[in-house]
Amino acid sequence: MARLGAVFFDLDDTLVLTHAATKIANDAVKAVLANRAPSSNADEVVSAFLEGFSSSPWDPVGQVDVTEWRARIWHVALQKWSVQDIELARDLQACFDRERMLAFQWAEGVEALVRELQNQGLKVGLITNGHTVVQRAKLEACKAQELFNVILVGGEEPREKPYKEIFLKACELAGCDPRESVMVGDNLSTDIQVV
Repeated sequence: MARLGAVFFDLDDTLVLTHAATKIANDAVKAVLANRAPSSNADEVVSAFLEGFSSSPWDPVGQVDVTEWRARIWHVALQKWSVQDIELARDLQACFDRERMLAFQWAEGVEALVRELQNQGLKVGLITNGHTVVQRAKLEACKAQELFNVILVGGEEPREKPYKEIFLKACELAGCDPRESVMVGDNLSTDIQVV
């Protein structure tokens, strides 16, 4: 049996409680809506946004900047309440991004766990899927570069998790054989399981 050389972690809802940060950001957006578009139903505007976001969180052909793309999703959500204000939509996205990044911090115990693994001689890496701009902002918010030996963003690689290529690259960067590594995540199908 090979010795363990590296542990790789997923980011969202594994090391950071992303859903909790998103809720904080959505609550901040609702406060902006209550002030600037009081005739709208803030809960339903956010729900409409989330519906549009879940089907296409960024421009699938890469022609529109991700922040502008998401502002346009807010704009569509606002239009359901007859609010025709693209600047408000952009402000909602800016508010969402700002508040989410302020709340985007390591879950309790993460830093101590990573340091302990490193103290035991293990390389510790982070492999996250998603749009490069979005994931890099998250990594900066939680200061991931100060904690991890290896960081890979799926959107910057030819194939993201769960495909083996990104894991092989992580192992190469960590200087370990793939048989000497483990991946820790919160979602079997997006973290390691290729169907």
